[in-house]
Amino acid sequence: MNRLLVLAAVVLACATPAGETPPPPPPPPPGGQDTVLIAGHALYVPRGFTVNLFAEGLTGVRYLALGPGGAVYASLPGAGQIVRLVDANGDGVADVPAQAVLGGLDAPFSIVFRGDTMYFAEQTAVKRLDPGATTPIFARGLRNSVGLAFHPTTGELWANNNDRDNLGDNVPPEHLNILKDGKWYGWPQCYLPGHANPEFTGFDCSGVEPPALTVQAHSAPLGLAFYTGARFPADYAGDAFMTFHGSWNRSVPTGAKVVRVQVQNGRPVSVEDFVTGWQLADGSRWGRPVGLLVMPDGALLVSDDTGDRIWRVSYGH
Repeated sequence: MNRLLVLAAVVLACATPAGETPPPPPPPPPGGQDTVLIAGHALYVPRGFTVNLFAEGLTGVRYLALGPGGAVYASLPGAGQIVRLVDANGDGVADVPAQAVLGGLDAPFSIVFRGDTMYFAEQTAVKRLDPGATTPIFARGLRNSVGLAFHPTTGELWANNNDRDNLGDNVPPEHLNILKDGKWYGWPQCYLPGHANPEFTGFDCSGVEPPALTVQAHSAPLGLAFYTGARFPADYAGDAFMTFHGSWNRSVPTGAKVVRVQVQNGRPVSVEDFVTGWQLADGSRWGRPVGLLVMPDGALLVSDDTGDRIWRVSYGH
């Protein structure tokens, strides 16, 4: 027995460099969830789901779009690039290296295709559009509505709202809006119907269009996508996903996760955690999800601008 204890100690000593404390094991998953050990950490997903690395080494990767031929296009704002990723053999992992299709851009972020034509946003412009054209304003009073998506059945335009800081841990809540033509959503005077920002005390906020759903303040919602695939369980059909990037302005950090938005009769009714684990117990974050993309095979891609990765969430084997 003593010889076995000595051998075990030698093995542990070899596995951990001198002077370093071995990392603690991952905590047990929350009820009804599976643990995925990946990239030296643990992610938590609902039972039956798994996560793999679709691509890595993509510094500051943010927004994703599906282009011609099923290729994934990703924006790298810091590098001023848009890159193209292809999974030629369909194994759920992008071929390497990623192909740069555009460079020298001014912090590109959102990307969208119409047919074979790509449109992309930079700091002060949207390229591939006629800069002389006038476009009417559809909705006003939105603050950082980064995530936009059309409901696949109703055709309504949904937008999340990344609200302000410095009003406390739980105020104001983040919003998910179903945008209506000509409506006003409050910013900068109001953060909810009947609730003025302190810089506008006494302002009449009765005309603010109410959000369809509110979620935890300082979650910093960014990505938004409806699940239109056929590989997740049937009750996911018609639901949406959002990424919570996580704000700095909360005494107990929150965010750094993907949530499922449950939809009934075309309206959001609740959110629940879908992929968690990027935020550790001490509040530090080893990943921060941004963009979402539903792939033709039914998997969900999630970009991560802290880990410089694109994650792929799939169901079953």
